[in-house]
Amino acid sequence: MESLMNSCAPVPPRAESAPIEQAVTNVAERSFFAFAEAADPSAAAALAAPGAPALTSVVRFTGPSRGEMRVTMPVTLARELAQQFSGDPTLEFSEADLIDMAGEFANMVTGAWLTATDAASTFDLTAPAVTRDSVPPPVALMMQINGQPVGLSWRVE
Repeated sequence: MESLMNSCAPVPPRAESAPIEQAVTNVAERSFFAFAEAADPSAAAALAAPGAPALTSVVRFTGPSRGEMRVTMPVTLARELAQQFSGDPTLEFSEADLIDMAGEFANMVTGAWLTATDAASTFDLTAPAVTRDSVPPPVALMMQINGQPVGLSWRVE
């Protein structure tokens, strides 16, 4: 009987990058009308630089498993996503708006990844914590959205 119970245990989110890459692609295309694709890992150097800072959003989750997702993007991409999300490419956004947009993008990616990995379970997500970086953080997966770099890293316990 014990093996039967173990076989019904929730499956934790997978550590491989394919489901995360798919989540980023789905969120970018469906919610932001943007094109996302895998990028060369060397693109991580372009994530943040003096004069061209990046925003790193951290979303923590709990449920059948716990962990976090980190999404880093240039401020210029956060601005472009905000304009595309609003439907008005001429709108100007404050720093706080761009921080909110970067955080919401990370929140949407985390939710899409967790749902695709374990649709039968419920996860609680924290509000995104967003920081401004002038040095690129370590990343496990590089993607690009509309030609701009996006770095992702995650941890699952």
